[in-house]
Amino acid sequence: MKAITCLIGLFLLFLASSAKAQSDGDEIPWSINSGTMVGIGSYNLMDTYLSPSMEDKKYTGPGLRVMNERMKRVRLANYRVSRQQIISVDLASTDNAASTATDFAGFIDYTLGYYYHLPTLLPDLKLLAGGAVHGMGGFIYNTRNGNNPASAKADIDLNISAMAIYKLRVKEYPMTLRYQFTIPFAGVLFSPHYGQSYYEIFNLGNASGVVQFNSFHNKFAMKNFFTVDFPVCNFTIRAGYLNSSYRTDVNGIQSHIISYDRPRERIYLFRRKTPKEYPAVQKRLLLKGNQMKRYLIYICISLGFLFTGCEKSDEYVASPQENFEALWKILDENYCFFEYKDIDWNEVHDRYKTQISDTMNQYVLFDVLGDMLNELKDGHTNLISTFNMSRYWDWYLDYPDNFDSDIQENYLGRNYSIAGGLKYTTLSDGQIGYIYYGSFSSSAGESGLDHIFYQFKDCKGLIFDIRDNGGGMLSNADRIASRFLEEKILTGYIQHKTGKGHDDFSEPYPLYLSPSERIRWLRPVVVLTNRHCYSAANDFVQKVRMMPYVTTMGDRTGGGSGFPFNSELPNGWGVRFSASPMLDVNKQHTEFGIDPTYKVSMTQEDIEKGKDTIIEAAITHLLSETEKK
Repeated sequence: MKAITCLIGLFLLFLASSAKAQSDGDEIPWSINSGTMVGIGSYNLMDTYLSPSMEDKKYTGPGLRVMNERMKRVRLANYRVSRQQIISVDLASTDNAASTATDFAGFIDYTLGYYYHLPTLLPDLKLLAGGAVHGMGGFIYNTRNGNNPASAKADIDLNISAMAIYKLRVKEYPMTLRYQFTIPFAGVLFSPHYGQSYYEIFNLGNASGVVQFNSFHNKFAMKNFFTVDFPVCNFTIRAGYLNSSYRTDVNGIQSHIISYDRPRERIYLFRRKTPKEYPAVQKRLLLKGNQMKRYLIYICISLGFLFTGCEKSDEYVASPQENFEALWKILDENYCFFEYKDIDWNEVHDRYKTQISDTMNQYVLFDVLGDMLNELKDGHTNLISTFNMSRYWDWYLDYPDNFDSDIQENYLGRNYSIAGGLKYTTLSDGQIGYIYYGSFSSSAGESGLDHIFYQFKDCKGLIFDIRDNGGGMLSNADRIASRFLEEKILTGYIQHKTGKGHDDFSEPYPLYLSPSERIRWLRPVVVLTNRHCYSAANDFVQKVRMMPYVTTMGDRTGGGSGFPFNSELPNGWGVRFSASPMLDVNKQHTEFGIDPTYKVSMTQEDIEKGKDTIIEAAITHLLSETEKK
């Protein structure tokens, strides 16, 4: 960071020094070259944050660019300096080769540059060299990904740039040719670490090292801009070609953004102010008759190029063997529980490789690959195609349900209230509040929670039932858990992969939870769990069991403590896998579930009577706790 500060300081010092050397005379007459350009072309995107272990995976498709350029001479070095400002907005929609997923991209660029006019031997030739400050921000969003759906892009660079401008005539018509070359040599950019989630960066505040110095060792970016200007009536038409390449390899994340590889793929048309030094020329070029028709033809041809230059995705070609190897590699380099679960992934590879043949159809291939993933015994690990999704259900199918929605209705009744994804009522003659939350993906807004706890103000205790909750958003888990806190507490730790080795992990980062600033519940709480409590529900239980007012009751949770990422295979199938382990306060894994404070199971006798044994036990516990006080 200090290096970048010094570079910017030297750049500004240079400009200040140049300003001292300027003439004290009046400003020379020089017009502003200003215009807005629009182009349509193709984009090529690749980002290993969105598709880990798929460095050669690219998305291609059409894009739109709107660019505003403003250039004029300024009072520096006796008017031998021109200032250029460029603002551009890019939008793109790209697909993978199999057309099964889409990357939407959006970027905004700003460049401010100063260029010194070099002496030349030719009167119609101008050579300019200088530097510029460039800033870029944007994103790439993958429609299919879960916890890594977007890759943010942000950087600030110091650029080296040069341009050549040549004026000529074709018969009686003046034309201007321009070529500009730009390359950054130093700057800073944003990038998450290898395997690090944005949840860890922004929600948990672990942002160390996400802003990195960049230069030629980890970033290559280049723009080649060629334009041809020719007047038509009161307009100047500009046809051009812009080649833009942006490649980075920072914090173990590789990406590239390449736009339009062939000259025809992007043509800009713009209106600009005519230079003041050519008023006579402008008058001569009020075209009419066949001359006007000729230029209209030129314009139509240019527009035709706009709509014919979009590159299409490469035709998909991938054998079953290639997809098998790609899937194995993705898990080998990114899955986080190999050592903890004592899985010999190489042995799994050799065993399943014998089942792969180039003659098998996609349905058989899917089943074999799904079976291989089930070797991980992980409910967060799935293979997703257009026709099926593999899953590992044994983590709860071999256990009793300990939940019956029909019996639950006997407690909720018909007049229960709903706030977002939470159903709530009172039990035991209004002494006990009851909340059922079936998915942490369902909304749990702050105002809704305020209303619920206000309605329970006269209750002695609270039952928070999350049985059959398969998980969802960790932010919802944190929001609800913070309502049961008096003071900030340590709830656990999180790690992320730092490399491709099975034991390459970051140091555990502590997870703290602070009390909510809204209405809090500081009375006895019983949280009900069963084997169907997974992922974010497992994390919620991990947090609340550390709180003095909370007791857990029911069955062991299903587990699922690995924060999942998404990637894809060459054929376009998606794969989800556990990427970041979450640990308890003793730095122990909770991947295989968390035992309740009191283990209670629904009995057949109670089921036949329409009673929920676990709810009844929770009511008894809460009433006894309040009697003690």
